[in-house]
Amino acid sequence: MGSTFVIRVYTPRDEGELVFLCSLFDAAEISYFVQNDHGALGTFSQSFLHPSKAILVDEDVVERAHEIIQQYLEEQEKP
Repeated sequence: MGSTFVIRVYTPRDEGELVFLCSLFDAAEISYFVQNDHGALGTFSQSFLHPSKAILVDEDVVERAHEIIQQYLEEQEKP
């Protein structure tokens, strides 16, 4: 049976953060899905037509995903 990606673990602040976190998940071999990653509404402003992107993972890797996100956030706080 395949993964269901049912748990939202993080909503990135911007595209750069999204790409970086996805690369960390790839390196840790954690499968994920980016909700609202693909839109097809043309050239309208994304801010009000597209909901925020979010990273979803399968239930069995939620704890590990949270650990990776927490480590990332702690590194971002360092001067």
